[in-house]
Amino acid sequence: MPKNNTQRTSQERQRLEDLLHQRVITGDRGAHNKLCVLRRIWTRQAQQSITAAREQLQHFSKHD
Repeated sequence: MPKNNTQRTSQERQRLEDLLHQRVITGDRGAHNKLCVLRRIWTRQAQQSITAAREQLQHFSKHD
């Protein structure tokens, strides 16, 4: 897992999530912790993207 928070494609995220999930099934606590952290990061990134898109839309609608 890279140390930086670079954006991943949805396919990359899904592959990583599937890999970690398989390790969680086998009882790997470290994989469980990584999966929880990644899900929080991805959720925060998605929320930030939605907020930015809403702000941009409001900006454009005010300038019509």
